[in-house]
Amino acid sequence: MVDVFPLAAQRPMAAPTQTAAPSPAPSVVTDASQHRSACPQRPSATGITVELLKTRGLAGLYRGAGATLMRDVPFSMIYFPLFANLNALGRERAEGQAGDQAQAPFWQSFLAGCTAGSVAAVAVTPLDVIKTRLQTLQKGEGEDTYRGIVDCTRRIMSREGPTAFLKGAACRALVIAPLFGIAQGVYFLGVGEAVLGLRG
Repeated sequence: MVDVFPLAAQRPMAAPTQTAAPSPAPSVVTDASQHRSACPQRPSATGITVELLKTRGLAGLYRGAGATLMRDVPFSMIYFPLFANLNALGRERAEGQAGDQAQAPFWQSFLAGCTAGSVAAVAVTPLDVIKTRLQTLQKGEGEDTYRGIVDCTRRIMSREGPTAFLKGAACRALVIAPLFGIAQGVYFLGVGEAVLGLRG
């Protein structure tokens, strides 16, 4: 859209003796540069870090650390035992190795990682919702500012209901399932050991 003032400048203005020539049309390049300058730039990680240090100090970088631990610790407690049990399904004891089991095939480790990752991700989604709300820097219109984990939990429950704690559960499962499946596949193939030269 063109601004009102350039349009007004283009209109011929009557004078007692002569008519003023219309002003030239605004340059396309100028309009494009003005449009780019008007568009908000996407913040970078470095810019956000500098802004946090200026406004909130070092403590600002650790905002929501408690909520992050509250999410990640239960995630690990669910994921690793579940993966170990799924990965051990149908395997016999390896001969001559008391207490050890034969190595699972690649597809089993991959599927066990995907399943365990998605189950753990959905299980801790309410904790991830709380963590995300606490760490959000740019608040939208009408969004609350929370004073902590308990306050955030209470407000979400009272204003949005219990279903709000499962927002994004499906997306988290879709992202984390292949992530941990690939991670277990890489571990199975020994890619890390080969890169580091630890495999003999």
